[in-house]
Amino acid sequence: VRVKKITILSIHNKYLGINILQTVNKDKTMEKEKENTKTVTIKVCMGSSCFARGNAANLDYIENFVKEHGLDAKIEVVGSRCENNCAVGPNVIINGENCEAASPVRLEALLKKYL
Repeated sequence: VRVKKITILSIHNKYLGINILQTVNKDKTMEKEKENTKTVTIKVCMGSSCFARGNAANLDYIENFVKEHGLDAKIEVVGSRCENNCAVGPNVIINGENCEAASPVRLEALLKKYL
């Protein structure tokens, strides 16, 4: 009788193990899908100093880059009033990384890094 119980437990664990593996594989697949749909946040400082130093042109460049590369769904562009880092502006922040003295050349390198 004990042998049968061990066998039953063994079979039960076998099926339980398969269910666990299926769940783990499904979770990994979902994580990959989330990575593929992860949005990049670009914050453009529109304070008077950064705006005067070129962030109006930088914003145009970012918008054109997004359109040309079909990245509308992957990038969120937001403006901010002032990032309190005026001395090294214009400032553009991409996913928390500050791009000081931002220019189209520097922005292109950063955008390609994140995309």
